[in-house]
Amino acid sequence: YKCPSGFTCRADEANPNFGLMSFDIVYNAAFQVFQSIQGEGNFDILYNLQDGYSPWSWIYFALIFILLTVVSMNILMAAIEDSYKNEKETDRSFLELSANMDKEERDRYIWTLYYGIQWLQKEVERSALEANKQFLERFPDARTNELP
Repeated sequence: YKCPSGFTCRADEANPNFGLMSFDIVYNAAFQVFQSIQGEGNFDILYNLQDGYSPWSWIYFALIFILLTVVSMNILMAAIEDSYKNEKETDRSFLELSANMDKEERDRYIWTLYYGIQWLQKEVERSALEANKQFLERFPDARTNELP
């Protein structure tokens, strides 16, 4: 690196950004790549690399941006689309199931679901009351409503 005219260059052991901005340690390098993917502070990293290493460092950041940011965004969108598609298929299968049932079967199915949900709700309440009882047995001072 050639020091510009009017500036004084000196060797300094500390890396920028309180020692976090470096590719010397794997963890710091992974953090720099993560920052570059997000687009947060990637220009600071780029300018420091260009000043300290090579003016051609922008190629690395362009590749990181194109390959990781754009590709990861497409993967995220594909995952969202897939989850919507699965939900739609589940709804369609339920509608097909209910369309193939006669009225008695459909009513029996709905009542089974209803009573199942009621049973589950009672079990949750019972379990919460039991947990509360055990808590109060373990911590009897918790019964008071007074603030310390």
